[in-house]
Amino acid sequence: MKRVLGMLLSGMLYLLQFLFCAGMYAIRHFTKSKMGMARYMVYFNKRLESFVRLPISLRSLLILLFILLLTAAVYLLRRIGKSYHSREYIPDKVLTAFYIFFGCFWIVLQNTKSYKDYYALAILLLAAFLVQILRLCKIEWGKNGKEK
Repeated sequence: MKRVLGMLLSGMLYLLQFLFCAGMYAIRHFTKSKMGMARYMVYFNKRLESFVRLPISLRSLLILLFILLLTAAVYLLRRIGKSYHSREYIPDKVLTAFYIFFGCFWIVLQNTKSYKDYYALAILLLAAFLVQILRLCKIEWGKNGKEK
């Protein structure tokens, strides 16, 4: 029963991450090709900036994400040699680190001047990061991640 629930949770996390990435693509595509969507994104950005100081919030989320990633990386690298199961998921761990570092650099280097849909993409990207980290935690601390 636990194995079925674990597989179901893993599948749901994969699906959720895929939906976040597909949503980012859809927003980017329609912002570039439809003028109404571009106008809405400008309105959306102004509304978010008036409601929340979003550049500061995004930077603090990035700092939190880097701290979380470094903590997870140190913990996971210490566990790589301890069991065979841990070594089995090295590509997934490397992909997670690459994915998060690439996304963080994108968030730091871009702004609302270069991308009208910057805030929407950044929020979806941060949500995809969180799902990726949850997937990694599920692998590491789930039933299959325990040392035998």
